[in-house]
Amino acid sequence: MPGSLVTPASQPGMPYRPLWYWSAAYYVIRIVSRAEDYSTLIYTLNKLICYRKTRMKHRTIKSRLGLFAAACSVCIVGAASAMQNEPRDFNGLVWGSSLDDHKASLRLVSADEHLAHYRRQSDAAVFGGVDAWRISYKFYHNRFSGGTVIFVGTRNLNAMLAHLNATYGPAQSVNPRHKIYVWEGERASIMLSCDISISCYVEFFDNALRESELADVGKSSSRATRDD
Repeated sequence: MPGSLVTPASQPGMPYRPLWYWSAAYYVIRIVSRAEDYSTLIYTLNKLICYRKTRMKHRTIKSRLGLFAAACSVCIVGAASAMQNEPRDFNGLVWGSSLDDHKASLRLVSADEHLAHYRRQSDAAVFGGVDAWRISYKFYHNRFSGGTVIFVGTRNLNAMLAHLNATYGPAQSVNPRHKIYVWEGERASIMLSCDISISCYVEFFDNALRESELADVGKSSSRATRDD
């Protein structure tokens, strides 16, 4: 029928999926394609879901989006002792340090009104004994706020977990099902997470600067471009 929605569910042999399923999947794909780091992605997904639930709270879709929110948000279980050897820097860049102190060694990858992402050509493609696909550095209003390491594979995931547990103690929060691990310190925290393809990232970040960053993301519709 002209103008009808064509989805895989409408094709012969494909399982039925309701319209809300495809709408949610569409929005997730759009957000993932623009997300610079996974923690900002989780924050944005939660805001989207809350908005959708408010608009449709008297419809069946409310409960279904609630289940979708549970799958996307960080519902972490488990607890451990405080982080050991809390990091004061990431790869030599001290939390809150000025971009001017490091700009000569960094190459700009993407930026918006709040955030700028850089890479350092002198970095080895290894972090914590794990083969790193990408190492990047994030500055919030020209102050160093976080560093991210991207890697792939179950073997590298196990090696990275062993490195982080040996260096900082057991993660305080663990969600084995969604492969999310969090180490929380007074000044800085670490988050490790993987998607279903075992493409993983570990992010080190300054807690106070992260709070300010997420507040700015919530106020503004502008987003940092991808760091590809």
